[in-house]
Amino acid sequence: MPNGKEIDNFYQIHLPEYAVIVAQTQEGLIVMEHQYKQAIGKIILNLPTGYLNLNESPLACAQRELLEETGFKAENWYHLGSFVVDGNRGCGKMHAFAASGAYRITEPQNEDTEEVEVVLKKPEDAVQSLLGGEMVTLGPALALSLAFLSPLSPLGKTTKREAK
Repeated sequence: MPNGKEIDNFYQIHLPEYAVIVAQTQEGLIVMEHQYKQAIGKIILNLPTGYLNLNESPLACAQRELLEETGFKAENWYHLGSFVVDGNRGCGKMHAFAASGAYRITEPQNEDTEEVEVVLKKPEDAVQSLLGGEMVTLGPALALSLAFLSPLSPLGKTTKREAK
């Protein structure tokens, strides 16, 4: 502890850092995924997400994962922030990104452990999916919320213009 006190049997959970991407297409739709998640035991609505490779920057990871999982590339990127799941235990660090101007350039490259169906949703439908309980993982839920709440996010600006 900062005061010099030691705590016996205090544990931390070390997990890889990962990136979560909220990408909006040139047509204004949010790139999402239906994906089976083993720990949850069902198919959920998700955002493109993936672990950083060794010596890979969070932005490079986000760009790579968007392309691999969805076949989309985006023109503009904004870092929404970096967060740990548990301030005491750790549980990995998430880097959230918003991207605008996304367009498909190839087919998704699913890994053997992934079956991903790309889904495009209107921004209001994406938010309703979160509020309605279709999105159940913390990182994507936080990233989607930040993408629409941050006044600096390209998606936040777009959503505010559409709401007028």
